[in-house]
Amino acid sequence: VVALLAFVALDHMSAALYTVIIYTYPAMVAAGSALLGRRPPGRTWIAIGVTLLGIAFTVPQVFDSPDADVFGLVFTLANAVVYAGYVLGTGNLIGSGRGEPIDGFAASMWSCAGSLLFATAVLPLTGLHVPPDAAGWLGLLGLGVVSTVLAGATLFVAMRVLPAATAALIAT
Repeated sequence: VVALLAFVALDHMSAALYTVIIYTYPAMVAAGSALLGRRPPGRTWIAIGVTLLGIAFTVPQVFDSPDADVFGLVFTLANAVVYAGYVLGTGNLIGSGRGEPIDGFAASMWSCAGSLLFATAVLPLTGLHVPPDAAGWLGLLGLGVVSTVLAGATLFVAMRVLPAATAALIAT
């Protein structure tokens, strides 16, 4: 669902603007943590602010993004909210201090398997197709292994010892 929201959003805005908006999710995780009674310390909020400024400065094209429409903004914010909810939910299952924590690698594998099943079911409805050449397959493999499996596994392992807001901030 997170990836599908991202693809739809990117059809309606530049990648630069999408990047700045999607990385508001650590602030959403911190706010959600506070609502759930696990208020992040003040230094976490400061770090989130500095991170958001850093993202805006490293993506200077964001200020030259006339191509965004309301649909793209709504889908990008929905993408951030869903991902923040995913991080909070996973943090509740995996996090330390709440009984016996679940193994982060095992949780990552279950998450990847569920994502693969969802993508397999939804793919025929999207009009997307398999890459036509080796370069496309290598890119897809890189996204799958590095940006999905490795990133997800390290996030899940980190949430065994860190609060969800801190793990989301480091992941950003």
